[in-house]
Amino acid sequence: MEQQQSISARLWKERRGAVTEAIVLAPLEGGARWVGRTSWQAPEVDGEIVLEGRARPGDLVRVEITGSSEYDLE
Repeated sequence: MEQQQSISARLWKERRGAVTEAIVLAPLEGGARWVGRTSWQAPEVDGEIVLEGRARPGDLVRVEITGSSEYDLE
């Protein structure tokens, strides 16, 4: 798992600054932040993307990736 964390962190860091599309899944922290997925993030296998802004579950939104951790994007 340590090796995978290192690989994943490096790959996600390389995506910072990229613009992509994500589907909004559910609200976090009262609706100002959302959890979503890009088309290349599979449920239960890959991480998620934390989104900021106004949205509703099911919305497809264009996002800029501004941050990352070992498994998730922001």
